[in-house]
Order: sequence, then C-alpha cells, then structure tokens
Amino acid sequence: MEPVRPFYLPSFEKEAEAIVARARNLARDLTVSAAAEAVRLRDEAQREGFERGRAEGREQALKEESRKLGEGIRKILLEVERHRSRLELESERDLVRLAVAIAEKIVKAEVKRGAAVAEHNLRAALRRAVRGHGLEIRLHPDDAAKLRPSGADLGGATITADPSVSPGGCVVLSTAGTVDFDIRTQLDEIERGLLGG
Repeated sequence: MEPVRPFYLPSFEKEAEAIVARARNLARDLTVSAAAEAVRLRDEAQREGFERGRAEGREQALKEESRKLGEGIRKILLEVERHRSRLELESERDLVRLAVAIAEKIVKAEVKRGAAVAEHNLRAALRRAVRGHGLEIRLHPDDAAKLRPSGADLGGATITADPSVSPGGCVVLSTAGTVDFDIRTQLDEIERGLLGG
C-alpha cells in the first residue's frame, strides 16, 4: 500500500491556475479563429450575394431587352403589313386605271380608224331606251355628221351634235330617262366595277 500523501492546497491552486490559463488561451484562440472564420464567411456570402444579384440583374435586363425587342419587332411587322396592304390596294387601283386608259386609247384608235363604234353604241343605247315621241340622240359632232346622211332607221329620233359627248359615244334622251353610252361614261363604269365602288 502506498503511503498517504499530505494534502497540499497551494499545489492545487497552481495547477488550477495553469488549467484556467490554458483554457483562457484556448478560448482566446478559438474566439480569434471564430472571428476570422466569421469575417471570411461574411465576405464570401457578400461576394456570392453580389455575384448572384449581378447574375439575376443581368438575366432580368436580358429578359427586359428581349421583351422590348419583341414588342419593337411586332410593331415593325404590323407597320410593314399595313404598308403592304396599302401598296397592294394602290397597285390594284393603278392597274385598273392603266387598263381603262389602255381601253380608252384602243377605242379612240378604232374611232380614228373609221370603225363603226358610234353606230354600235347607238344601236345598244336604242335597245335600252324606251321608245316613244321626243327621242333625242346626242352624238359627237363628227359622228353626228356621219350618221345623219346615212339614213339609219332611228324611229323618228332627232340627232343632235354635242361636243361634250366623246367620239364613238352617244347619249339617248327620252321622256322616260337617259341612256348614257358615252365612251368616258362606259369606261368610268368599268373602272368603278373593277374597283368595287
């Protein structure tokens, strides 16, 4: 058996002080280490937050730019479609007017060539006119001069030279109304019909 040692309080005190000093040093080291880690984590979180915010901001800006670009493209396409429709309508009208102008030149050339344009128009107008007393036929002066001496059967109608009637055309007046077979009137009617008006 071991001999019993006397209990000496100051030796415990020194040992306790050493333990406390080591604990303080360890606590201080842990506090410094924890503070450094906290600063590192805070800086890293800030950097990550900044990068995430920047990425989200960039993504949001790209989405907004894409939206604006899409709206701009839609507006441009609508404007192009309106412009195309207007040009299409104008082109159609121009083509009809060109066709009517060509037809007018052909009729004038036929009249100059001596074709019986006035006689054909006169017959067509007389078929449509209501026959009766007081029928008046208005012709261009050149056509009136040709038809008067021909002795065509006009059913008692009188021929009047009228410079406002186009060469080759005629206007038949009766008490029941007017039949207008003037060349210009016929061409205008064709043009209105083709243009839908």
